Amino acid sequence: MSGAKAGRSATPRAGANAPAGILALVALLAACGTASSGLSLSAADNDPAKLAQALARVRSARSAATRALAVVVVREDKTELRAIDLAANRRLWSVAADVRSRVAIGTTLVASREGDDLVARALTDGHAVWKAPLGPATRLIGLSVDGDKVVYAAEAGQGPFLAALDGNQVRWRLPAPGAIGAPEADGGLVYLPLQSQWLAVIDETDGQVLARVRRNDLAVSGVRALPEGPTYGSRAVLRLADGPTATPLPAELPEGVESRWFLDSYNPVHASYSAFDRARLLWRPAAQGGFAGPVVALAFRALFAYDPATGTLRWARAIPRADIVSAEHAGTTIVYATADGQIDLLEPESGMLLAEASAGGRVVGASFAADGFRPPAPAGPSHAPSTDDALAAIARDKDSRFAAQKRLAVRELGRRGNLAATTILVALLGDPATPAELAEDAGAALLARPDPTVTAPIVAALAVHTDRVSGKRPRGVALLARALAAGHAREAVGPLLDHLEDPATPPPVVDEIAAALVQIADPSALPRLSSILLLHRCDPDAAPIASAMVDALAALGGGPERELLAFVADDPRTTPALAAHAREKLGH
Repeated sequence: MSGAKAGRSATPRAGANAPAGILALVALLAACGTASSGLSLSAADNDPAKLAQALARVRSARSAATRALAVVVVREDKTELRAIDLAANRRLWSVAADVRSRVAIGTTLVASREGDDLVARALTDGHAVWKAPLGPATRLIGLSVDGDKVVYAAEAGQGPFLAALDGNQVRWRLPAPGAIGAPEADGGLVYLPLQSQWLAVIDETDGQVLARVRRNDLAVSGVRALPEGPTYGSRAVLRLADGPTATPLPAELPEGVESRWFLDSYNPVHASYSAFDRARLLWRPAAQGGFAGPVVALAFRALFAYDPATGTLRWARAIPRADIVSAEHAGTTIVYATADGQIDLLEPESGMLLAEASAGGRVVGASFAADGFRPPAPAGPSHAPSTDDALAAIARDKDSRFAAQKRLAVRELGRRGNLAATTILVALLGDPATPAELAEDAGAALLARPDPTVTAPIVAALAVHTDRVSGKRPRGVALLARALAAGHAREAVGPLLDHLEDPATPPPVVDEIAAALVQIADPSALPRLSSILLLHRCDPDAAPIASAMVDALAALGGGPERELLAFVADDPRTTPALAAHAREKLGH
């Protein structure tokens, strides 16, 4: 990794002949003093005792929330910051604010970049408690609030740094020798990704680096501080308490799932809300072991919840109104806000809607303080959506941006293999509005779990034939034939033969139907196959269908069919190419 190379090359002798860039780096490290020594490229890494001592200093875990809050950025005629009580569906306050970053929520205040300042606002009414100037030339990397203490990472003219504030006064500032990510502050500790390879654990009080973990096997792009303990990683999730050699939390996810476990905290786009918030994984670690409950894949207007042990879909939910712009797994709920201002809380195990609220405007981003909060389940029938219906709605979404999640929904319908899922797939395959690629996926999904007990919708779809008056035409007959063949559906023999006899059936589809009939192996098809061959054996324009009939009769038939093939091969009225093909099948 690049961080490893930097670590090996960052200890040159500072002599007169040293390159100017190296001398500047040495001077910067020397100027950082004691407080910055833990972020230097030569500090000690992966000391289990130091890490354990640092984590032991974490203050008591946060208690479960008695109410759930969303702080949303609403952008209409002007930009406003609004706090919503989700349990009561009530707006607490709304203030005009030029928000240019994510919003971090603490115990008594919320903080964000507004214009060129860091601004802390009271959680009670939204008034500005203090402002700290950043300046137009400072790039905010990320910020976090622990209680009422604000910690932020930024980059200015002298390079990146981490700072902690007491009100609007800098309590400490820690320069960094290279790229840093967004920090997470919790329980008196600050967790800081460093140069994509390290995670530093820092004392929130004085900025002293207490321990560092260095990974050579995967990038450290993000960190989450949770009641279950801090986790970090990139393409996998690591539990910090498991030490420097922690193994990834196990997760089996199907092909096609967007596996973004952490937002890349080094990417400047992630300092504020962006499209990356709309396609990622929502998850929660268990107190010990792997993940608690399902891992939920968020894909703009769709949610797919997977069992992390098996990769099996537990539930799905389609969001018909607008894109989900922000979402969070809050332990006992999954909470999200949509672009049109709807805010929902779902039960993680089932996807059931527990509560809903409204931001009252167009939302560009939201942060939540709902950890441990669980509203009572609604009275009456379950609000858990039908997974089959949700997958169908996702697959039928007309928005062209969502090709990946549509294909994922179709694959999941194929894995389910029940009657409802099969009916949906057949409808997608026969719908002229279904894109060709998705129709192919629907056909492949029908083959994923062939089940003779759920072939009725597939057979019914074969009833559609070309009708120039009504404008109807069959779609996906070849794919339907394959699916019926895989299920050995004898009830499909008649409808398949009807399409063989239909002049509008194209030659490639004829070949698929003939192959399906061979695989179904029902001898009741032989008389009509023979009739079709006799009808077309002399017509050069019908050579493809006649040739397919020869193949089918040779594969399925017995003595009478071999006699028929011999007649076709020897009759001078048979087209020469077909006669030769019949002789080949007879072994002559």
